[in-house]
Amino acid sequence: MDEKVGNFLRWLQSRHAPLGRVAPLAASALFAVGGLAHSTLLQTLVYILASVIAILIALEIATEILGPDDAERLRRAGQPERRVPLSPFQFVLAAIQAAIYTVLIFAGLGPATPFIFIIPVFAFSSIAAWRNVRLWYREGADFEDRLHEAEVEDAEFKRLRDLQRRV
Repeated sequence: MDEKVGNFLRWLQSRHAPLGRVAPLAASALFAVGGLAHSTLLQTLVYILASVIAILIALEIATEILGPDDAERLRRAGQPERRVPLSPFQFVLAAIQAAIYTVLIFAGLGPATPFIFIIPVFAFSSIAAWRNVRLWYREGADFEDRLHEAEVEDAEFKRLRDLQRRV
C-alpha cells in the first residue's frame, strides 16, 4: 500500500515538471492574472490552476525536506559529497526572488486580502526561492565538474594523438 501511495505522490510531483524552475514564478503570475481578471469564471479557473501548481511545489519541497538528502544518497553510492559554498549573493538573489513571488501572489489575491497574510506568503516564497537558488548553484557546480572532466579527457586525447604521431 505504501508503495502505491509513494508512486502516486511521485507521479503527482512530476505534473509540474515541464515548468521546471519557473513553476513558482508561473504560479505567482497566475495569481496576479487571476486578480486582474474581470470575469469571475476566468478568475476562478486561473486561481484553481495556480493553487494546484502551488500545492505541487509544496509537495515537492516537502518531499525534499522529508526524503533522504543528497549527501546520504552519495554516501550510499560511495561518491564524495559535493559541497556548494554559500555566498552573500545567494541570499540577495533568494530575497529578490521571494519578494517578486510575494508581490505577484498578493497582486493576484487582490486588495481585499488581509495584509497579515504577507508574512506566511513571504515565508513560503522564501523557501521556494532559496530552494531554486541552491539548485541553480548545485547544477552550476555539477556543470563545472563535468566541464573539468571533459577538459582532462580532451587533454589526454591530444597527448595520446601526439604520441601516435611521434611513433
